Amino acid sequence: MKNSHNTPQQNGLSYYTQKTECDAELNTVLLSFRTKWDTLKEEERRYAIQDIADYLAKVLVLGETPLILYANPSNSHFLCADCKGSYNNNSNTTYININLMNDAFTTINTIAHEMTHAYQHKAAPIGTYTEEELKVREGTEIVGQFTNAAYRCQPVEIDARMVGDAMEEKVKTFPRLNP
Repeated sequence: MKNSHNTPQQNGLSYYTQKTECDAELNTVLLSFRTKWDTLKEEERRYAIQDIADYLAKVLVLGETPLILYANPSNSHFLCADCKGSYNNNSNTTYININLMNDAFTTINTIAHEMTHAYQHKAAPIGTYTEEELKVREGTEIVGQFTNAAYRCQPVEIDARMVGDAMEEKVKTFPRLNP
């Protein structure tokens, strides 16, 4: 009997990379990031960020969009000093470094990266990670105890960077509109 359940590979990242090439909805969502980000007020930027998070949650079949909170690393235990963002699976919350919101490319890359972590948590049962990866993923391990290279070489980080970089590239190559 054929399995009727949709696997993450059918509905998740593989589907996402194929779908985005001709997706009018994505192009509409990306419009704020590409053509007018510099002129948007902070509240408008937050709406644009929520729009892309909602879109990615739908495409990645997350069921529920993670809550997006904005944090300043200097007074937040959710972000390290040089972190752009983080995802907490226990609360289904994505934290964005508020100091980076002036750069549309960094912002879109960070949102896509953190939404990928939300997808990873949904797609791979906890038992599929090494103890070190699990500690980092669940926030019980201080990232500073890993070298930056070791942290970045984790499969979950490589995967999230690829998705973030692909979304950033999509924004960079999005055609500009003439005013």
